[in-house]
Amino acid sequence: MLELTERDAPFMELHHLLKRSMAGQFSVALVSGPLSSGKTTLLHTFAEYAESRGAAVLSANASRAEQSMFLGVLEQIFQACETCAPCIEQAIVSWMKETSDGLMPDRAAPGGRCSTMSLSRVVCEALRDLARSRPVVILVDDAQFADDASLQCLLHLARRLHSARVLLVLSEAEFLAPIPRDVRSELLRSPGCSRVAVELLTEAGVAATIAGELLPSTAGHLAGPIHRMSGGNPLLVKALIDDFQSKPDLISGLPAAGSAHRRAVLDLLHRSDSRLVQETAQGIAILGQQATLPLLGRFLGQDLSLLAQAVDVLRSTGLVEGCRFRHGAARSAVLSSMSGGERKKLHTQAAHLLHEAGEAASVVARHILASGEQQPWCAATLRIAAEQALAEGRSSAAVRYLRCAHRACGDPAERAGLASMLISAEWRSNPAGAVERYLPELVEAVGAGVLTGDDAVRTFHYLLWDGQLDQALETLRDIRRNGEAATGHPDGLPELDSAALWLPYFFPGLADEVMGSPAQPPHPSSPVASSLWAPQHQTVAMLEAVLREGHLEAAVQKAEQILLTTHLDDKTLLPVTSALMTMVFGDRLDVAASWCDSLLGATTVEHTPMWRALFMTLKAAVHLRRGELAESAQVTQAALALVAPESWGVVIGLPFSLLIQTATAMGHYEKAATYLTMKMPPAASQTLFGVAYLNARGHYYLAASQFKAALRDFNSVGETLARWRFDSPAVFSWRTSAAHAHLCLGETEQAVALLKEQQSLLGPDQHEAWGLTLRAWAATKDARAAVTPLKEAAKRSQHVGNRLGLAQALVGLSHAYKALGEHDHAEVTAARALKLANQCGAGPLKAMLIPMTGGAERPGAGPAAAPETSTVTVLSAAEKRVAVLAGQGHTNRQIAEKLYVTVSTVEQHMTRIYRKLSVKQRSDLGPALQSAIPAE
Repeated sequence: MLELTERDAPFMELHHLLKRSMAGQFSVALVSGPLSSGKTTLLHTFAEYAESRGAAVLSANASRAEQSMFLGVLEQIFQACETCAPCIEQAIVSWMKETSDGLMPDRAAPGGRCSTMSLSRVVCEALRDLARSRPVVILVDDAQFADDASLQCLLHLARRLHSARVLLVLSEAEFLAPIPRDVRSELLRSPGCSRVAVELLTEAGVAATIAGELLPSTAGHLAGPIHRMSGGNPLLVKALIDDFQSKPDLISGLPAAGSAHRRAVLDLLHRSDSRLVQETAQGIAILGQQATLPLLGRFLGQDLSLLAQAVDVLRSTGLVEGCRFRHGAARSAVLSSMSGGERKKLHTQAAHLLHEAGEAASVVARHILASGEQQPWCAATLRIAAEQALAEGRSSAAVRYLRCAHRACGDPAERAGLASMLISAEWRSNPAGAVERYLPELVEAVGAGVLTGDDAVRTFHYLLWDGQLDQALETLRDIRRNGEAATGHPDGLPELDSAALWLPYFFPGLADEVMGSPAQPPHPSSPVASSLWAPQHQTVAMLEAVLREGHLEAAVQKAEQILLTTHLDDKTLLPVTSALMTMVFGDRLDVAASWCDSLLGATTVEHTPMWRALFMTLKAAVHLRRGELAESAQVTQAALALVAPESWGVVIGLPFSLLIQTATAMGHYEKAATYLTMKMPPAASQTLFGVAYLNARGHYYLAASQFKAALRDFNSVGETLARWRFDSPAVFSWRTSAAHAHLCLGETEQAVALLKEQQSLLGPDQHEAWGLTLRAWAATKDARAAVTPLKEAAKRSQHVGNRLGLAQALVGLSHAYKALGEHDHAEVTAARALKLANQCGAGPLKAMLIPMTGGAERPGAGPAAAPETSTVTVLSAAEKRVAVLAGQGHTNRQIAEKLYVTVSTVEQHMTRIYRKLSVKQRSDLGPALQSAIPAE
């Protein structure tokens, strides 16, 4: 016997009716329920039960395909009955001969129905004879599709067999072309007739079904989701269980609709055998969340009363709730069952209908995309939808809308405006691709005067990002010419004020050429311009404070205000990233890291990867300032993996500089050299990003003992910053770096001059720059004089959280203590430095410290107290000169000739140098000497 779930009540009703019929009272059961609710399974189970009780079971399955077959159901009922089949068959043949045409009579014609009376009497007598020997159960499944003549015969039985041991069971699908009303009504009025309802499964019933198919332990967490997805329809429940068995979601442990569910949905619609029901399902699938009964009526062109019946059929099956599919997978199954041409036609129809109904542009746009419709109104609708999508952070959707609108648009000015929106939307994920696809069109449109205002200025910005400086200047001239033609004077374009406002800070190398020399921040040219300036003025004031004035406290306050009050979007990305960089320059590393994490949480890999990559790079800059070298390298590499280097434009100098600096500080010199071979856009040299790259390269040369090359780079940094009037030590302490190179070359006087100049520029709140400067000062003094500046340098580094700077200060201080004979103090300090060097991953520093400590980190040796003297401090002036030349690869004889001393003197110096620097061979001199050089 088939297993039934939650079918005890209907089965028991049939059982009671069987008992009544076996007692000699003719009975009728009308089994009603939704499509695929388990009526057929119930009838099969009951048939097995009735046979086990000794009843003769005669059954038939009606179908719409055979509904025109005259007496087809009656023939099915009796064909398996050896006792009745011959006489019934003979009666049918005889009756057919008696009829005039042998065709199925018209149900509406009374004569037609009367013509079955003779046949019905034969059937009735045959059943009486059969019922005398054993009870009889007649089962007709899907009786709504039975032919009329068979129904009339069955109805005659209900009228005549009052005392026969016969049970007639008819099943019908609710809401779906039920048994003819007059037949159904007369059956229900029969004394022995009962209605048997079959409902969809409850959640408990779904759980029981799952427990029977899977492990009982899984039923608890699967029952709820499967019931919500299926509505309790047994066919859908079983399909979802099959999908879960074939491909379980091991991560969530929840069911996922698959191929079995798709087949079940389509099978369910096919079983309805109703074109209207199937079209209604398609309409609901196409209209989606917007589907309502009135809208469906207009969409399908159907009478609302008929349509309501079709919706009731779908609702009764558990497929839909209201006028929407319970689960997106069911909607997808219906859509996939349609041909591409059918879907396109219906989406076109939906787009027009929803547009006329005043639905939201985003709703209409989805149908325009799916249909490929290119009517004049489509471009405007798609543009509005794209603007909304961008505001919501759905860049991918915005790009799809804009591409469709751009293809369909024939007006040059509108098309150029759409291209401007497209480049902004696509830039978020793929700047290189966006520039390649749309920038030439935008440049041409600006030149032709069809793209003006903010869109034209945005084109200028993208040219700068991409490093196309000549074209940027030409486009700027076009913008000015167009603005003059529109307003009557050359300074009458408010959007140009905005461009001029940013240019001196982000493209200072170009600003003088654009704005005159020296470039000065502009003033708003009109009240409109003043309104455009309002959100930007604070950012410009912040940059002025940090880059030119060196007022870090004021700059940091402005940066925090910007971050607190600014909503991130295309127009505010520049102020937000500038504020973050200001936090880094202002030594607010913890605050900067927190803001980076917050902004990374507000961006996604899918929609805004370029934004995300920029925030990751700024987070890497924080890691570097803290001395977290491995973390800085890892985050920078992840940013470049997220967005390829060719998409970074001139900004690529920033991540490249971080990679070079971290690799150098970690002692990965070959890797740093590889980074230096990566292509830099020539235009980057006109930006601070290019200066950052040049500064990083100088530090690599310094670590590689290429002191003159390092000095050239540092001096070039200084000259460039002086030309741009950005000579704030908080941003680039190039003088300390150059001083270190001079010291390595034995040029102490030049180093001292640079450090004095640096000290005169330092503000009290520039802690990182002070730490660098004090460590460099210590390198010019003897051991006793070096202790005080090194302790102060350590305090400054510890104040800003720079563990690498603190370790470098401790190294120098350990050397100073050792030179002063304070060996215990020197060893404790070196142990502290070694612990920090290990934490930072600073390979060269660690290699130098291991011999000084025996490789041991003393218990409790934490980042604390007192700090570095440069290694160079413990050497005499003569020893420094010898050490520098030896580190550059000169032989003892060559050194003697250069310094006008004997070879024996050089050898004596070299012995002392090896001992003081704790090195064993000449090749170790370069790293040992550069360890005292303050790292940027």
